[in-house]
Amino acid sequence: MTSSGHRGKKRPATKAEGESDHRTESELSIHEAMLEALVEELDEKGIIRYSDWEARAKRKLAELEEAVEDRGP
Repeated sequence: MTSSGHRGKKRPATKAEGESDHRTESELSIHEAMLEALVEELDEKGIIRYSDWEARAKRKLAELEEAVEDRGP
């Protein structure tokens, strides 16, 4: 199945879709950098250890992945 839910070959992305994908990737990179900077600041201030935050984030991501798998197709 394709991302649109139809069987068959996936059609090539249009220019607008490609630009939208690039914009989304750019926004995600910005948010990732901002979040990492915040956690580093909290670590420096002794509020949370970076390693604890990273472990918690990995657990949350695993829980989300498991929930998606449980929903099925």
